[in-house]
Amino acid sequence: MQAVETAREFDRNLAEVIVCNLALGELEGTAQFIYTPDFPEYSGFRERLYHVDNVRKETINVQVTCLDSMREQIGQVRFIKIDAEGGELTILKGARALITDCLPMISFEMGNAALVNYPYAAADYYDFFAGIGYKVFSIFGIKLTRSEFVMAAESQLYWDYVAIPEREWPFNHISIQILINQFD
Repeated sequence: MQAVETAREFDRNLAEVIVCNLALGELEGTAQFIYTPDFPEYSGFRERLYHVDNVRKETINVQVTCLDSMREQIGQVRFIKIDAEGGELTILKGARALITDCLPMISFEMGNAALVNYPYAAADYYDFFAGIGYKVFSIFGIKLTRSEFVMAAESQLYWDYVAIPEREWPFNHISIQILINQFD
């Protein structure tokens, strides 16, 4: 019966999906975006290491906003998933107030192959999360120290990570609390 009640609560709490034709970053404005038509999943603000030679690339201009400036439109946030081919840290920095206010669980992809042309490294991701009171885990629930996280990024040991607030999580969703307890 508990599972049914939890499912009903989940259905009641489903949020409206908002689709915006823009990119997320740290600052508002416009920016150049490297679009790779043959491998759109490798598109981003900077070139990355590609798995094939001669990747076709197009540079396009995109409107950029930050999540903090969309706070009123977004409302309460419980989960953030970011896969921005190396641009995740700029998105996170542009969402600092939203993250510290809402304390969402954050799933993000990260590896050094995507960071080659960005002015930051894996350690900067870890430091960002530590600075706002978050713990970092591998996608398999292994809590990582700073050095373990940096090593994992260098070796591409994991592609996905989860960051969870160190302080008590404010939501009463039983399934999420169980997941958080498993990560600790």
